[in-house]
Amino acid sequence: MTEAYDGRQVVGMDLHRRRSVLVRMTEDGQKLETVRIENSPQALRAVLARAGKNPRVVVEATYGWYWAVDVLEEGADRKDWLLRTIGVSATDPARYAWEPVAPGDPDHMDHARRLLHAVADRARWQAALNEARQRAALNTDSETSATRRAA
Repeated sequence: MTEAYDGRQVVGMDLHRRRSVLVRMTEDGQKLETVRIENSPQALRAVLARAGKNPRVVVEATYGWYWAVDVLEEGADRKDWLLRTIGVSATDPARYAWEPVAPGDPDHMDHARRLLHAVADRARWQAALNEARQRAALNTDSETSATRRAA
């Protein structure tokens, strides 16, 4: 299939530390292009531009994905889709304000600090999960099981 496809496209992104693999395809799964890029906003924008207007973007990443989200948020439609995907409502202006932040802004966290916050969030989540599992193991009594009560 060629790049002349004019329907809505899906872009799958497998983000890694230095390079990433992007696959452009039709909505029914026919592959249009597979490309490996050096991680940069310019390279990502170039592939997204080939995907036409309002492509659906699917991201697989474990860390270091902030720069890609910044690029994805440049389009209003992409931002709306991203907000729906992560389950955040941007309709409450008292709660969320979406505006560009200059790198020199004192409220702007650089990528390293954001990464540290993400690691700390993950550690808190893992601790809460472990605590819930321990509590569940203590409650093995048949009367505390919702499945057994329903049966």
